[in-house]
Amino acid sequence: MTEIDDSQLRSAVESRFYAVNGIHPMTAEDDSYVTEWYIPLESLAQRAGVDASELRRLMLANRLPLPSYIRSDGAQMVARDLLELPRRAGGYEQLPEWLVSSLNQAVMRSANGTVTSGETTYVCVMYCLKRCNAKMSS
Repeated sequence: MTEIDDSQLRSAVESRFYAVNGIHPMTAEDDSYVTEWYIPLESLAQRAGVDASELRRLMLANRLPLPSYIRSDGAQMVARDLLELPRRAGGYEQLPEWLVSSLNQAVMRSANGTVTSGETTYVCVMYCLKRCNAKMSS
């Protein structure tokens, strides 16, 4: 079996990102905002002691969310706490089910009027992730 190198994985993640999100060129202001609030995938991988290629494989296998943004220089930018999601879920394989369960729980709290503003944002993000995963699976 042929091994896929990191440049091919990077390209595959980029292609999926644009297929899901559309192509929206980043401005200098966009790049500045993204750099302030997000981290390059390679930097996160280095901090976590894992290969960036492994994180990209997990993204392509729908076990991690795609990058949040791709800067104009091509850097794939992810949430600084991206790897907290699988930790909370109990692992990468459990992440999709955990996201759906968390979404359902937040929706129930919302229906009962007990959801916080932070949870409202969370519900919106989880809903989007659920829809993206459904589209990628079909």
